[in-house]
Amino acid sequence: MMPNMSGTETMNTLKEKGYQTPIVVLTADVETDSKVKYINAGFDDYLGKPIEIKELERVLKKYLL
Repeated sequence: MMPNMSGTETMNTLKEKGYQTPIVVLTADVETDSKVKYINAGFDDYLGKPIEIKELERVLKKYLL
C-alpha cells in the first residue's frame, strides 16, 4: 500500500502528465483475475509477489532491451 495514492492512481497521474515509460504493477494481489484487472486498468504489465525469476526476466527483457 502506498501512503497517499494507490498504485493505480499514481499510474493514472503519470499517464495524464504524458509519461510514456512502461509501468509494471508489482503486487501481492495474485487472485486468478488480477493480471487482467491491472492490465485493463492501464498498467503495461504485471508481476505478482512472490516474484518468480522467470517472470521478472520476461518483464525486464520486454521493456529494457
